[in-house]
Amino acid sequence: MTMRGFRHQVANLSYVSDKSMQVTSLDQHLVLARIKGREEALADRCANRGAALSVCMIVDGQFECPYHGWRYEGRNGRCMIIPNLSKEERVPKTYRVPAYAVEESDGFIHIWSQGDGAPETASPSLAPDALGPETRDAALIAYPYQACIDLLLDAPDIILNIPGVAIVNQHRFGDPSCTADEIDVRYAAIPASRRGKGLASDYPFQVRIRAAAHGGNAHVLLTRDNGNTVAAAHMTFAPVRRTLCTILAYGSRTEQQGSERPMHIGIKRVIDPTAARDAVDYVSRFLK
Repeated sequence: MTMRGFRHQVANLSYVSDKSMQVTSLDQHLVLARIKGREEALADRCANRGAALSVCMIVDGQFECPYHGWRYEGRNGRCMIIPNLSKEERVPKTYRVPAYAVEESDGFIHIWSQGDGAPETASPSLAPDALGPETRDAALIAYPYQACIDLLLDAPDIILNIPGVAIVNQHRFGDPSCTADEIDVRYAAIPASRRGKGLASDYPFQVRIRAAAHGGNAHVLLTRDNGNTVAAAHMTFAPVRRTLCTILAYGSRTEQQGSERPMHIGIKRVIDPTAARDAVDYVSRFLK
């Protein structure tokens, strides 16, 4: 059975330049560069000896392997130049590497998961739900990409910063709901002033997380116990290096009521290592 394609965030747009860089889409290493104003990505291996193209030079708008000088078009992965061929010889059309469709959205580079394939749908917008004032937060976290996503699902209070609200990581409302496309889980939340004051008998807030099974996206919703929505945010994760991850939260919130502190969904800048160690990896196991 052929797996359906999906988009996957691989880099913050600001990190991409006309110099080649290696990115990872799931377990696939790719080479990414901006060529003539357009982001292009290929499988990170030369068709000749399998050398990494991510250490290549961009020459005349093409990826040039540093070992034997084979050059590839970023748009289709075709090998265009082999230096040791004679003038009479032509590069066989079968000499190529997989090319990946690249899109930019909300400051992130998205790769279509199926090499040599075009996206089946338009790139989704991360536009926030129209609750009121828009909110936006971004953070570079010294923590691995997949581990950040796992923590969002298993212990969201470690990742999410909601002013005036503490998420109770140990109190989920039932088991997560899982489909082929997403995981849906709900956590209890209390006013931050009640944090550390023993077991709560009531939970005036609820945090709902709907995370994509693939692709590093999640939708987070903060509601009151009466069901009214307080804040919402789309979150997207992108690996920077093995131990670094960029997170963007793009959302909106309702207008504050009276003297109540405005609540929005943001991102904590530092991962608490003790809390991360103690987090129970229950929900994230459904991603495996």
